[in-house]
Amino acid sequence: MSKIIQFFIGWMAILLCLHLILFNGFCLYYGFSGLVGVALISLYMHATPLPYLLYLLGGIGFCFIKQENSLRINWLWGKWLMIVTLLSLIAIIVSEIAHTFGWLEARFSLNHRIHNI
Repeated sequence: MSKIIQFFIGWMAILLCLHLILFNGFCLYYGFSGLVGVALISLYMHATPLPYLLYLLGGIGFCFIKQENSLRINWLWGKWLMIVTLLSLIAIIVSEIAHTFGWLEARFSLNHRIHNI
């Protein structure tokens, strides 16, 4: 596997991790209405160089993996990503059930009205 492919695998690994963290944080607290928050933060976050620097670090980190270990690490990465994704979906489903029964009352809204002080 070439170093360019390893670089892009590392780039995508960090991208997926950051967005999985955003997705879980918003959807566990707000339910699926929090997806608007994920989209907004992702949009605003990518107007700065920080996420691109994090992706770059992930890509460079994956470039230092030895050739003989890269296939095993990519397989482990995919396996753990699937496990975390399934656990996240289970947690989000439980959160949605809690929203349905009224145990969680948080709703995401974009209310920007100016209030008189």
